[in-house]
Formats: sequence, C-alpha cells, structure tokens
Amino acid sequence: MKVNLLIAGVMVLSAVIAAPASANDAIVLNESIYSFGNGGEFTAETTPPNFLNAYVPATIVNGGFETFCVEASVTFNPGVAYSLTLSDTDSQGRALTEGTAFLYSKFAKGELDGFDYIDTDARRTEAGELQAAIWNLQGHQTGGPCFPSGGAGNPFYDLAVADLGLNHITAPNNGVFDVEILQLLDQAGKTCQNQLVAGVPEPGFASLGMLALGCMAARRKKSRLPKTD
Repeated sequence: MKVNLLIAGVMVLSAVIAAPASANDAIVLNESIYSFGNGGEFTAETTPPNFLNAYVPATIVNGGFETFCVEASVTFNPGVAYSLTLSDTDSQGRALTEGTAFLYSKFAKGELDGFDYIDTDARRTEAGELQAAIWNLQGHQTGGPCFPSGGAGNPFYDLAVADLGLNHITAPNNGVFDVEILQLLDQAGKTCQNQLVAGVPEPGFASLGMLALGCMAARRKKSRLPKTD
C-alpha cells in the first residue's frame, strides 16, 4: 500500500512538471531599455509569474523576464495581454534549435560569455547581436539591414558553434537545454510574436517540494510508531 502511494505520488509529480501552460495563462510584452531596434530584449510579464525562477536579477526587469523573439516576420502589440502555450516549435512550424536554446539558457542565467549585463549601451548593442544570431539559427531569418549579421562573425553565433559544433547548432533542441518557445495568441486566436522562455514553471518545483516534505513527514511519523510484538 505504501509503495503504491509512493508510485502514485511520483506519477502526479511527473504530470505536474510536464504540464503545459494553462489556457488561462496570459503574457504581456513590452520593449525594454535594452531593446535593439524592433527586436529583443523584450520584457515579458506572465500571469501567473511562473517562469521567474529560471532567471537571475540581471535578466529580470520591472518584475518580468527578458526575452527574444524567434520570428522576424511576426509582430505583437506592446502592453496587450495574450494567451500563451509552451511549444518546441514556433507558429510557422520551425523547431527550436540547440543553438538558440543554448544561447538563451546562458543569457537567462547571466552566464552568456561576451554579454555585458551591466552597461546599458553595451548591453543594447549586444542584445541586437544576440537577437540576430537567434533569428539566423531559427531558419536563417534576418531583421533587415538595421541588424548586425546573425551568422559567422557574430560573437554569439560563433560561441554556439564553438560550444556545440556546426552539426548541432541548427538541430532540434528536443529538451537538450531547458528552453521552450512561448506561442502567443490574441483574443481572436490569431498567432502573434513567439518568444523564448527558460526553466520549468514554479508550480512544478512547488509540487516537488510538497511531495518531498510529505514523504519526509510520513517517514518521521513511521519512525515514531511503537514496536509491536
């Protein structure tokens, strides 16, 4: 009976962690002080704020996490609330690549080599380079002449190549790095700009902690039971 309860708890925990964003979840995007042109960084505020656990203070602005778009030809309206879903592909069916997921995971953790998280002007310039590299890794997209090159010579593209190799940078991520795509929908169900998000939503971690505490409490309670003949 106790074994069955433990198995059931693990199954519930797995379901919670793997659960996608709820249909009631919402996101509001705004340009950031670090935005380059019409690209990232953007500040994303979600309701509920499930994703902040994956970000360091340097990548959280005004209570929202900093993000980058994965579609150069799809737009959004700043300040408007959209519904969201988590996906491994963008709205046009392009898979999230290992290169993009690697770069964004490092960015979110404050560990992206060559990225200045402190100086505003330098960060804005490097956000443009990172956005260009992401677009290039997501199907050779480009933001036009106002953006730097996203291919060879771009410091963040080159970093992805150096760490992952040419054979991996455009391979589907498939969970290699803990990053997913947020697909945005307006009230009419129309697809809007897709963004990147790092980490596992906080409810999964909260449930993990509750399950662990429950198991520990059960063990302590068992240890206090008197012996019987």
